[in-house]
Amino acid sequence: LLSLYTSAPIMARIDYFLSRVGHQLTVGILIGAAVLAYLGVDISSEKALEVIKYSAWTAGFTGLYNAGAAKPSRMGDKAGLWRVLIYAVKIPLWLSMSPLIEHVVPASDVPAARAGAALALVVCSAAAKFYREANQVIPKQD
Repeated sequence: LLSLYTSAPIMARIDYFLSRVGHQLTVGILIGAAVLAYLGVDISSEKALEVIKYSAWTAGFTGLYNAGAAKPSRMGDKAGLWRVLIYAVKIPLWLSMSPLIEHVVPASDVPAARAGAALALVVCSAAAKFYREANQVIPKQD
């Protein structure tokens, strides 16, 4: 439907599309779990913890894949800040959403730490996306 309104195809590659969908779903699960825990909802069942664990790993893998698919090399000298937003900020935030944080932060502070990380993750993701779009060099058309 969107291709009716643009000259660019919606999906150049199906693997980029599937990776993006997988990333959005798993990050949504992680953020939802962080917010629910902060609000006091018990998410400590074995099944919930398994979903969170596998979502964290899937989000990390698809996030790195998507970072390459974004083709930062097309940004020229502006790619440095974008890479900082992606790798230096989002990876530590992603790790805080994984079970690894439970080994660093006291148990009573984990829900607040994850909720804060979720908020920071959303803000950094939006900033990175808009920065990339504003600085993407459009390839020449033949």
